[in-house]
Amino acid sequence: MGIESIGEIGGKHSDYRLDMAFRLAEVWLFEALGDPPRGVDVVLMSHDHDLGAYSTVAVQWDEAYCDGEPSQFIARAQDALAVFQGAVEWADLNPEHFSGDGEDG
Repeated sequence: MGIESIGEIGGKHSDYRLDMAFRLAEVWLFEALGDPPRGVDVVLMSHDHDLGAYSTVAVQWDEAYCDGEPSQFIARAQDALAVFQGAVEWADLNPEHFSGDGEDG
């Protein structure tokens, strides 16, 4: 198995918000790029650091199903994720800011 990080999503998130952010990013990537090549998937990758763990979006591939590293898909996915990141204001998507009474803000 190969794996390569393609970028971060949002800022600091709780586990729930990280899962939400990843699912939104995943949908965007598949809409922008189409289905990934056979044996390739977009995953959430955890990184351990001296100050704690953090996660990034990554492309993972199984060499048994693809012919080497899917470098073209990785490059396109990095570009698409950067567009997604630039288009989303993560602070505005905080569910705690939504009251559901029509008087948000």
